[in-house]
Amino acid sequence: MSADGLRSEAEQAVDPRVIDPLAGVRARGRIDLSVQNRNGTTRRERVREEGAFRIRFPRERLNRLDGILVNVAGGVTGGDHYQVEVMAGAGTRTALSTVAAEKIYRSAADIARIDVSLRLDEDAQLFWLPQETIIFDRARLARRIDVEMAATARLTFCEATYLGRTAMGESVREIDWREAWTLRRGGRRIFAERLRLHGDATQALSSKATGADLRAMATLIHVAPDAEDLCEPLRERLAGHSIDRCEAAVSSFDGMLIVRMIARHGHDLRPCLVDCLSVFPGADLPRAWQT
Repeated sequence: MSADGLRSEAEQAVDPRVIDPLAGVRARGRIDLSVQNRNGTTRRERVREEGAFRIRFPRERLNRLDGILVNVAGGVTGGDHYQVEVMAGAGTRTALSTVAAEKIYRSAADIARIDVSLRLDEDAQLFWLPQETIIFDRARLARRIDVEMAATARLTFCEATYLGRTAMGESVREIDWREAWTLRRGGRRIFAERLRLHGDATQALSSKATGADLRAMATLIHVAPDAEDLCEPLRERLAGHSIDRCEAAVSSFDGMLIVRMIARHGHDLRPCLVDCLSVFPGADLPRAWQT
């Protein structure tokens, strides 16, 4: 099936006919951020907050603007809808993260939606580094991420997901989790990924072919003109982690580098992920990651 066909399938993830008796009290949140280069410094041009979503800028840097997304609702559940739109102007350097791990709680009926749109102009550099998403039993989530970037822009993008808190003995026996990611560079689609995990996630990931019962996973994507130069340094860095704690693989092609990681527990995955991010020039982790 073509990527466009899969896109149409993802768009059907949220069925408006689903009746949720609590729809009137569901959370809505939206962040609209635009940044511009002012005399060599990245400055906020437009910041718009709606509903349960906030963005804070904990420290000013001369060479990079850091933003922290805050969900004041305390988590996400069925019927909630959160949106993030970011416009990175030419020559800007921005890093965005979240104040803590985002938790996706059980849903009575409807599906939770998270939509992210990132736009990067010429020579812009954006680090999209949210902390982990934890999906609990009986959660329903449809997340869409769309990236449009200029040919000379640079993107470091990381998403980590835990299926339950395995260290606490939690299992995920019923789930509906859908992802739809699309990246375009210079008007050309360079990456499209669609995922759906429906039903008993613990059972689905129990075999060696599907996950060997490892339920903490992350994808790291780096797009830049010199992205392929980091492939070997990353492989050397990953070789220092025990395969029993975190398995990872790196590939690169056409100005894009992709790292896949999987581990049994989040506390095994996170150190490996942080170590990998330290290889990327300028990807100093936002303060929220260090607390």
